[in-house]
Amino acid sequence: MKRQDIPQESDTESGSEEKGKSEMTRRSFSSEVVHLWLKRSSFLVALLLFQSLSGVIMKKFEGLLASHVEITLFLTMLVGAGGNTSNQSSVQVITGLATGKIKLTMTSFRNLFRKELSAGLLSALTLAAVGGIRVWISYGLSPEDKGSLATAALVLIISGSLFTIALVSTALGVLLPLTLAWLHFDPELAGPALQVMCDIVGVLVTCIVAQAVLA
Repeated sequence: MKRQDIPQESDTESGSEEKGKSEMTRRSFSSEVVHLWLKRSSFLVALLLFQSLSGVIMKKFEGLLASHVEITLFLTMLVGAGGNTSNQSSVQVITGLATGKIKLTMTSFRNLFRKELSAGLLSALTLAAVGGIRVWISYGLSPEDKGSLATAALVLIISGSLFTIALVSTALGVLLPLTLAWLHFDPELAGPALQVMCDIVGVLVTCIVAQAVLA
């Protein structure tokens, strides 16, 4: 009987160990989830509040936008172009930092910034041309408005906004991940932050260009 009792005690101890490990795993999982939640939520809330500046800007130019509704119809395209161009340059920077091809030195920064800004300038010109054609096709060829001054102004507003947004966004896509790396933060945090910044830049630039053209 004693020989039979030994494996039963061993089984009991083994079961207790398994329960203990399972409990520790659950606690570790819960702790990781809470940590991720707090880390991500604080960052997302900060971005949410920062992005609300877009609404403040639009409120400031409410009269202009209400009088020229056509401009608001292109806002999504404009801010999207900013996000796309900034992401392209930021991916190059983040990849370069990860592989060691890009160093946190002034020489490396100058070479990188000159190359990305040159490419960004060509991209900005391309987007401005395509955006202008897009507006002209939508409004200049319509029966109600054939080549009118209003269409010409809208083409100038959208093309000028696209050019400026793309160029500024390219610069931000280079500067933000480099700044984060220099401050010993993860450069990959630049991704969501750039999207918010480009949204704000897109709205602000569009409103300023529209006001200048229509003044």
